[in-house]
Amino acid sequence: MRRELESGASEAGFTLVEGQRTPLAAASFQAIPLEATVSRGGPEVAPVAPGVEPALVKPELLAGAGLTEAEGLYRMRSYTQVPVSLSLIPRLSTNVPRPPGGWVENQLAFGVVNGGRAVRVRGAALSLVANWYEEEAHGLLMSSGFNVVKKEASGLMASPAANIVLGEVEALQLAVGANVAGRDVWVGQAAAGANVAAGSVWGVQLAAGGNVTGGSFSGIQGAAGLNVARGDFAGLQGAAGGNVTGGSVRGVQWAAGFNRAGDVMGVQAALLNVGGDVTGAQLGLVNVARVVTGVQLGLVNVSEEVKGVPLGLLSFEKKGQFHVELYGSDIQLTNLAVKFGGKYVYTALLGGIGPDDRLERFSLGLGLGVHVPLGERMWLDGDVAGSTVLRVRDPFAGGSNVLGQGRLMLGVQLFQRFAFFGGPTYNVYLAGSERDRYALTTLPSREEWLSETTTVRYWPGVQLGIRM
Repeated sequence: MRRELESGASEAGFTLVEGQRTPLAAASFQAIPLEATVSRGGPEVAPVAPGVEPALVKPELLAGAGLTEAEGLYRMRSYTQVPVSLSLIPRLSTNVPRPPGGWVENQLAFGVVNGGRAVRVRGAALSLVANWYEEEAHGLLMSSGFNVVKKEASGLMASPAANIVLGEVEALQLAVGANVAGRDVWVGQAAAGANVAAGSVWGVQLAAGGNVTGGSFSGIQGAAGLNVARGDFAGLQGAAGGNVTGGSVRGVQWAAGFNRAGDVMGVQAALLNVGGDVTGAQLGLVNVARVVTGVQLGLVNVSEEVKGVPLGLLSFEKKGQFHVELYGSDIQLTNLAVKFGGKYVYTALLGGIGPDDRLERFSLGLGLGVHVPLGERMWLDGDVAGSTVLRVRDPFAGGSNVLGQGRLMLGVQLFQRFAFFGGPTYNVYLAGSERDRYALTTLPSREEWLSETTTVRYWPGVQLGIRM
């Protein structure tokens, strides 16, 4: 058995006998030299000279170079430890007197331009112009210009211009200009300009301009401009402009402008929301989806099917309802209603005029109701509606009145597109001036004065009609 600690390695040998306990004490271990191993499951390599650390080589990189793991053992890079580096440029630095063809690792680097072709840092690199590493960089990279790492980076990268990493990033990138990652990002990116990650992101992207992720995203994307995630998204997308997700969304999309996603499990909130199958809610001026399991709340709702509640001025559902009704009531003899919406919740646009008042007045209104099937040929509709009564000759004269109604309608479906219905209503009419005190009904009603100019009249009524 082998035991490895930071102080060294040791081994112990023992024999297991069936049915007996074999004690293993600390004194059983004998110290042995440490052996460096290839990173992520690679084979063991022979010990190297003191002060020289073997490079950690991924097996997939060896395969990409056409080498077997055994061949790669002889061609691995060894890094000479130079704890502190001072440089004007990479070729004029304390890293230059290294073994020919060797590589250098720094713990601290100070200079105008730090880094170089065969240099990596594990600590901190501070520069006036740039930190430029073709090898790995781990720790703190700060520059008044920009930071560039061509392989993996971890820690904190900060610069006013840009942070660019062509490999994976396990770090927080902070820039006034832009942050760019060639592969996946863990932790996050924050910039006044833009953040770009070619791979997936686990963490945070915050930008005044925009955020772009080539893969999936888990965390928070926030931008004053635009957020784009080409893969699936889990978390919060928030933008003043818009959010675009190529895959599915699990969480919240919020924008002042628009949201676009595949399937959504959560909430979309914006002026314009477009999604595939939505489980949750769409809240906006215009909502568009395929199948909604939940709520659509907006001025205009469009869907193939809603398994929930569509609430809006105009709700269009492919598998929902659309009906035109002609009916008469105690208020006006001739009325037209257009009902559309889901299977159980509908919106009604109302209009009416009556020869009984010599065609002097007409009404326009809006209603919201519930449709309840009662078997194959009967149904029950109940809704609340609000209307205003206008003069035909001067409809924009500034009338101040509101007609509120609660309506209950029992219908009998005689044919597929023809039904007869009727039922009671309860009406409340509020008139804000003497000019609006119309005698709307021929049925008994009660009127009360709320002020010197405002009256309210209420009464039960009735309506009968046909549906097509």
